Amino acid sequence: MERNYADILQLVRGLVLDAQEAETGVDEETEAKTEFIVREESGEALSPRVLGRVEDALQRADLSNMVRRQFVCALIGEAAPQPLFSELFISIQDLRETLMPGVNLTRSRWLFQHLTETLDRRVLAMLSKSTDRSITGEISVNLNISTLLSPEFMAFDDAVIAAMRGSIVIELQKVDIFADLNDYMFARDFAKERGYRICIDGLTHETLAFVDREKLGADMVKMIWNPGIIDDVGPKRAKRLIKKAGASKVIFCRCDEEAAVEFGQEIGVNMFQGRFIENLIAEESRRREMEMARRRTQKLDLLDEDEGEVE
Repeated sequence: MERNYADILQLVRGLVLDAQEAETGVDEETEAKTEFIVREESGEALSPRVLGRVEDALQRADLSNMVRRQFVCALIGEAAPQPLFSELFISIQDLRETLMPGVNLTRSRWLFQHLTETLDRRVLAMLSKSTDRSITGEISVNLNISTLLSPEFMAFDDAVIAAMRGSIVIELQKVDIFADLNDYMFARDFAKERGYRICIDGLTHETLAFVDREKLGADMVKMIWNPGIIDDVGPKRAKRLIKKAGASKVIFCRCDEEAAVEFGQEIGVNMFQGRFIENLIAEESRRREMEMARRRTQKLDLLDEDEGEVE
């Protein structure tokens, strides 16, 4: 700050101008995304009054059918994806359509953050009571730091078998962490002492360089895949970023295309999450089912041949 104040000031002013332009319209390059943006921003803005209605509705709603899961998988070369754990989360789109179809839940960032704290408590309560191994096995849950220090988490912790805590990953958002580092460190120490693993979520190729995973005491970090990383950063610099964070500790998330896996493997990443990975898992599952069906058919054919010989 002392040496580069003028540069920082110019950068901030540029960001403000970019934000103002984004509010007033989009250029030709982003015209294709306009329809999606309008659709996402439609509906009544989330206000304190509306938030109160949503939270009241959440107390009565059955969230079990809104829970989604997405696997984090190891991908080594051309081998089939090996699931490591699955992230459990509430589908915000389903939540909106079910409880408040006319409300945009994500438009107000900080009110939405408050809403996620309510969702955290409901998810923890649901997990505490669940006996479904597909939910209570190797999983990750995205929590707020305030939730991690809440009575609801203590109740969840009491319900978890001690041996199972090591299979649970707690994902914390970078914004939440740096909002109060003291709270984060206290929550981190508590969670790790209990046996949970910590993952820093929400990083990009621009912010990863400023986050020291080891100093923050996190077991892993998630970096959001963006095709722009190929041109903006390039393989060599990206490889240095990944190496600094610990290649075996970095997860590429939101991988919706094959290019994400190809580039990730090129720079040393071997853990991936996203729609493309889910498709690979589905394809591998279909392949195994077909192989099992083929083996069953062969076995039946052999039995028929044996019976014919006996006769």
